Amino acid sequence: MGPRRRAGPLPLATHRRRACRSMHLARRQAARFDRAVRIGMPFGR
Repeated sequence: MGPRRRAGPLPLATHRRRACRSMHLARRQAARFDRAVRIGMPFGR
């Protein structure tokens, strides 16, 4: 990843943790929506 530097007002560690968490939640929601669509009732929207 190269040298670690502060990106903006918040440190890189917290930013990466937040980004990872948001991405994880998005993936979980996408999986749930995909499963719902596959079943035939899109309630994940």
